[in-house]
Amino acid sequence: MEYAVVTLNVTYDSGTPDNLYIMEDYASLDSAKMYFALSNGDSNAEQFTKHLSDSIYNLTVEKGKSAQGSVAFLRKMGSNEPLYFVGYGKTIKFDIATSGRSKSSMDTSFSETLAEQSIDALVAEKQVVINQLKKQAEDNAEKDRYNIIEALGDAESDERWSAANQFIQDQYPDYFSSRELLQSSIEYGHYLASLYKDYEGQDNGRGRYYEMGKLVSEAAQNVYLGINKSKDEMVVDKMQKLEEQLKFFYDKYYGKLSADK
Repeated sequence: MEYAVVTLNVTYDSGTPDNLYIMEDYASLDSAKMYFALSNGDSNAEQFTKHLSDSIYNLTVEKGKSAQGSVAFLRKMGSNEPLYFVGYGKTIKFDIATSGRSKSSMDTSFSETLAEQSIDALVAEKQVVINQLKKQAEDNAEKDRYNIIEALGDAESDERWSAANQFIQDQYPDYFSSRELLQSSIEYGHYLASLYKDYEGQDNGRGRYYEMGKLVSEAAQNVYLGINKSKDEMVVDKMQKLEEQLKFFYDKYYGKLSADK
């Protein structure tokens, strides 16, 4: 077996968004898929990109600029399958024959393959996912609100409430590093915001639960749609406000944002 590492220089020439985001996503909808893979040859290549320090996943490319990232696979010695990029409703094939070497590089321009309409379609598909997550959260909040507010001890309601709070507490501040975390953050955050919507703006525990859920859900939605990056000032500000809510409820010093700077 051998490692094949391919470094790609990605150029984002034109499009509506200011930034192009490349994330690993094996969504069921074809238009939402995004990943790199070798062909289904006889080498049984295994994905190793997550182990790279310069992984192409979560790469951000500013419009009019270029950025570089790599993918890696463990494959049968001497195999020369092509590399495929699946994303934005398209499939692009790259010849990565290495003539005995295990590393190659290539340039690719996304000026046509990642056309404006494809980016818009991806955003639309992600908005559909967000709407579904929020609808599920709202339906659960409607079922649970009376049981939770009146502390009736309903097992199912208590379990959903605890799951949402535990996720927000334990995951802080890493809500954005994967598609699964983003979607969970949207749903759990919106569940709390919906559950306590009647207490918005109130300076009490219920009002703070509402604010906590809203901060997590809104930040995750913006990152998921590509409106913000996780380190943007707006997102960091929401996380700092969230930290204050967590300190209030759990009487614990978090300080992770300061420590990470």
